[in-house]
Amino acid sequence: MDRTGRAASQAAAPNAQESVMIGIGVWGPGRVGTAIARSVAALGSNSGYRMVGVSPRDIGGRCPLARDLDVPTMTPAELVTTADLTVLAAPDDALAEAATALAAQVIASGHSAADRSVVHCSGALDLSVLASVGALGAAIGAWHPLQAFPTTGSPVRPGITWAVTASPELAATLTELSLALGGRPFTLAASAKGAYHTAASMAANYLVTLTWHATTLLESCGLTRDDALAALLPLLESTVAGLAGAGLPQGLTGPLARGDMATVESHLRVLAERPDTDALYRAAAAATLPVLAARGVGADQLARWQALLDGA
Repeated sequence: MDRTGRAASQAAAPNAQESVMIGIGVWGPGRVGTAIARSVAALGSNSGYRMVGVSPRDIGGRCPLARDLDVPTMTPAELVTTADLTVLAAPDDALAEAATALAAQVIASGHSAADRSVVHCSGALDLSVLASVGALGAAIGAWHPLQAFPTTGSPVRPGITWAVTASPELAATLTELSLALGGRPFTLAASAKGAYHTAASMAANYLVTLTWHATTLLESCGLTRDDALAALLPLLESTVAGLAGAGLPQGLTGPLARGDMATVESHLRVLAERPDTDALYRAAAAATLPVLAARGVGADQLARWQALLDGA
C-alpha cells in the first residue's frame, strides 16, 4: 500500500463505499472533534463510514464521548493504526507537538501507519505540522469545517463548506466524507490557507467584536447585556438572511447604503465620548466605502464620506 493510505484507496476504488466501510477515529475531541465524531456516528451503518474509536488528549482520562457513541477509548497509537482515517483535532498551537508525540507512540507500539490517513482540522496551518506522521508513511491532509463551534455541543451544520488540502486520493476521501455530512467541499491549496483563514476570522470573529460594542451602547439605553444581545440577534439574523438573498454588494443596508450622511454624523457625535468604539465605527465605515463603490456610488460622494470619517 502506498502513502495515500487505505481510506484514500478505498474511496478511489469504483463503488468502494457500497462494499467497504471506512473506519474513522478522532484524537483529542474538543469542540470540533466532538462535533465531527457525533456527525460521523449519526450517518449510520449504511453510509460507508463508522466511528471506530476516540482518543482523549489526556491518555489516562475518561472519555464521555466514547461512551456516548459506544466506541472504544484508545491510545493515540491504537487509534491511528486501527482507523482508516484519523482526525487530529488539536488546537493550532498544539498540533505539531501532538503529531510528533503521536508518531513516537506509533513507533514505540511496533505497528505501522503506512496504510493509514491522518488529517488535522486547522484552517490556518498547512501540512508541515503533520510531517512526523507523514514520515511513517501515513497519508496526511487538512480538513477544515468553515463553521463556528462555540461549545462542545455545537453540531456540524448541513451545508457548510469544508476546505480540503491533501493528495488527490486522500482529497477524494475527504470530499466524499464532506458530502456524506451534507457539506460543500472544495480543494484549498496550501499556499492559500492564510487568505482563507483570515477571511473566516474576519467574517466570524469580528462580528462578535462588533456585537460586543453594539451591546455596550444598548446598555447605555437601559438594557442589560443579555437583553441587549437578545435585541440584536434578530437584527443580525435578518442581516445574514438579506445578504444570502441579495448577495454582495446589494446586501448592505443602513445609512451609508442610503447616502444618509446626517445620520452618520449623529452616530459620530454619540461616540465622541467612547474613543474605542468611535475608532472601530470609523474604521468599519471607511472599510465599507469599497462596497458603496461596487454599488455604483460616485467618486465625489465617496470622497465626502471619507472626509466625514476622517474628521475633516
